[in-house]
Amino acid sequence: MKLDRRSFLHTLGSFTAGLGLLPALRAEGEGPSAAASGGDDGPALVIGDAIAVAATTYGRVRGFILNGITAFRGIPYGADTAGARRFMPPQEPAPWGDVKPALWWGQSAPQIMAGRYSNPYQSFVDHWNYDELSEDCLKLNVWTPALADGGRRPVLVWLHGGGFINGNAIEQDGYDGENFARFGNVVFCSLNHRLGPLGFTDLSGIGGEKYAQSGNVGMLDIVAALRWVRDNIAAFGGDPGNVTIIGQSGGGAKVTLLTAMPAAKGLFHKAVALSGSSLHGADQAQARRLGAAVAAGAGVGRPTWTGCSSCRGLSTSSSPSWCSRPWPATSRTGRSGSASTRWPTAP
Repeated sequence: MKLDRRSFLHTLGSFTAGLGLLPALRAEGEGPSAAASGGDDGPALVIGDAIAVAATTYGRVRGFILNGITAFRGIPYGADTAGARRFMPPQEPAPWGDVKPALWWGQSAPQIMAGRYSNPYQSFVDHWNYDELSEDCLKLNVWTPALADGGRRPVLVWLHGGGFINGNAIEQDGYDGENFARFGNVVFCSLNHRLGPLGFTDLSGIGGEKYAQSGNVGMLDIVAALRWVRDNIAAFGGDPGNVTIIGQSGGGAKVTLLTAMPAAKGLFHKAVALSGSSLHGADQAQARRLGAAVAAGAGVGRPTWTGCSSCRGLSTSSSPSWCSRPWPATSRTGRSGSASTRWPTAP
């Protein structure tokens, strides 16, 4: 059987993720010290009210200790992106009072799931991990050898692949950070962010300044996650001054884009792009044309055309015949509707 690089990474990831599993299971009742040793005599799982609790800038979170590694799943780093926040830059999450359970993965960003498991062999090998899809998807995960023990461990931030249209932080078993934390003595983080049309549709050509950043909000989500790491990772035993971003395939392209984003400056210190890169961003004029096509395809009406420099500003529902940047074909045949510079924000 031919084994290419991508298949090798998938197979290796699945194998290494399984190395950390122990047959024993121990519930609450014994302190974390035995588990923290990582020895065979300690409990495999320790969870309870006063176990694995960490303070963040928004409130305390409760995780668990598995095989000696403390883990937190689904910590909010941003607010729900639905409704009025759709297509907008990420906002901070609302603070909470009680200890928030960080015991299960955050929701995946909305994406096409049809056919994801259609090939049983591929599903068996890749073991895709997908649960609920939601616009309330700005969540991250943390694995650490110890909490607030005075250690300043290197921090790895994993960016998933999927070509900017699908994927999540734990879509494959190899994305689990337990063994990275154990064998590398690092703090490992992974995150979900907006994808596809909700994360990368430039509506500034039809919606004006309000939507100036709409074509890049998926990347701005990642920047927000890196700010969370800067402000909170010390409480998880990590060094905010030693952060490496790492991604594979589409995640590698996100890594290279972050190296060119002024908003990300100072939030990471090393970058690793695995079998994926991006040498330049999309042309904004083309991005705006695609945004107009998305609007027309959604049936929300054709806005005033803001095409080439010669005809920009003309009040017309279609581009003039002499425009050097005509409407995309999909917008000419879109559903009828009056011109508008508003985009619906209802959930």
